[in-house]
Parts: sequence; structure tokens; C-alpha cells
Amino acid sequence: MKTLEHKILKKVYVMETRNTLFSIASKLAIFLAAGFVTFLFIQIMIEIFTDEASLNIFPVFFEGSEVMRTHLTDILYILFSETPPEIFMIIGVGLCILLITIYVTVRNIKKMKNVIHDLIQYWEKTVLKKNQK
Repeated sequence: MKTLEHKILKKVYVMETRNTLFSIASKLAIFLAAGFVTFLFIQIMIEIFTDEASLNIFPVFFEGSEVMRTHLTDILYILFSETPPEIFMIIGVGLCILLITIYVTVRNIKKMKNVIHDLIQYWEKTVLKKNQK
């Protein structure tokens, strides 16, 4: 009876280990992919601004807070009008995916930490038991 219980426990722990590793790997892959896509399209947007000489308006930000307040709406209008809407949409979706991934990870971090701790304890216990025999 004990061997049957050990076999069932081992299968449960193997399944739980696989699920935990898949969860961590998938969240990391989604985070990295969304970050890369967002970074890539921000670079494209900056390149568009550079090609169209839109970056000539950025020195206004360094002149002082009063100047910036008076010209901020004009500057934002110019930037939004020169940027294709597809780039803004892709950057927005990428940022949303990044924020959702971070939120889900932070919300579940305590649970994942406990699961990983329990899995490590189990695998150390079983591996050490086999090595001592």
C-alpha cells in the first residue's frame, strides 16, 4: 500500500512541477515578447520623429516648466498627428500585456513561492533518500 501511495504522490508532484515550470516559463516568455515588441515600436516611433525633424520640438521641454505648460498641448498634437495610429495601437497593446503580466505575477507571487518551496522540499527529500540508500 505504501508503494502505491508513493507512486501517486510522485505523479502528483511531477505534474505540479511541470505545471509550475510551464506557468513561470509562459509568463516570462509573454513578458519578454511584449517588452521586445513595445521597445521595437517605440524605436520605430522615435525614428519617424527623427526623420520628420519632429525632435526639434523636444528642446522646449528643457526650457522651463512655464514654457512647457504653455506649449504642451501643441507639442502633443504634433506628435500624435505625425505618428501612424497603428504604432500607437501596437505600443498600447504591448504595454497593456506587460502591465497585466506584471499584475498577475505580483498577485500570485506568494502562492508560486509556496509551491516552489514545497516542490524543492519534496524533491530534496526524495533525492536525498535515494542517495542515502
